[in-house]
Amino acid sequence: MGYSNDPASTFIFCEEAVDANPRPCPCFIRRYFVPLKRASPKFDLSNLREGRVDVGCRCITGSLFRSQSLRHNTEISLCFGGVGAGEEPLTVRISGGLVRNLMPDENHCSLRLKQCIDKFLLSRDEPYENVNDPTMKISKQKERQLAAKEAQNSRGIECRRSDLANAVYDALSYKMKSEEEGNDMQDGSAIMVELHPDGEPVDSFLQRLRKEWSGGDGEGDTTSSRKEFLVFLGDDKGLENEDSSLIQEMASKVRGRYHKVALGSSMLLASHCIVVMNFLLDSMLHACPQRLWDGPGKLVEKRRKQTQARRKKHQKTGTASERCTDPNMLKDP
Repeated sequence: MGYSNDPASTFIFCEEAVDANPRPCPCFIRRYFVPLKRASPKFDLSNLREGRVDVGCRCITGSLFRSQSLRHNTEISLCFGGVGAGEEPLTVRISGGLVRNLMPDENHCSLRLKQCIDKFLLSRDEPYENVNDPTMKISKQKERQLAAKEAQNSRGIECRRSDLANAVYDALSYKMKSEEEGNDMQDGSAIMVELHPDGEPVDSFLQRLRKEWSGGDGEGDTTSSRKEFLVFLGDDKGLENEDSSLIQEMASKVRGRYHKVALGSSMLLASHCIVVMNFLLDSMLHACPQRLWDGPGKLVEKRRKQTQARRKKHQKTGTASERCTDPNMLKDP
């Protein structure tokens, strides 16, 4: 259910993509952080408005989805703060480079979140509400199929008991580790942006960042020097002053740069802010191609041929059985 903090094993970058059109900046990592302060990890699937879990689900859709594909260089972290006394907040991190079979609607996203959170709480022997029927009896084969499907559904979705600050430290821990090992870590390689109506206009900020980041193709970037763009925004209540102070403190600890940026004078939904930010980043900095490969890989081709062979075998078996049961074939000549 978890995954490594190493970007090379978490994201898919497009330096070697089939689309060779020049881009202003090399491929970089996008991370969105949305604190859901009133949302409980044990939320009710039939009432997503409680704690505004529905806002988090829409933010997942806005951050990871494009028209025909996922954003493989993007992830989003939802921090569930509506926990009981003595409990730590729970952060769920979804990676567009690893997650599979995710659908862009609230019901599907909430169900996937619920399943992964329940699995995480079960592994820690914490009480949880099982969304499956425990009294249902299934065969061994069906049990194996459900286990395989559960493993696939939890791929790319990580749950961890941590608050917003620890979630950021976990995401950028590979940079600090690389620095401890003696590798040079560039100051400002992590840009930490708080969306705020009183901030700098986003177009002027991105134009300045474009001049700073342009001039490379990304192929020579080491893991620690890979550019990071972190965006912080609140749920329906927005971020508070203490949240801004916390983000600035985190930026200084990870040697990042803090910026307060405004998308415009109008108030937008959190999910809309993410969509607009993705559009601007695509337009002004870097847009990954819609397709990263010319065609399917060898493993996909192998599985396709195996599926075709099984279908032909079943068709032949079905045709033979029909001949045996045909009354015209059973009549004496």
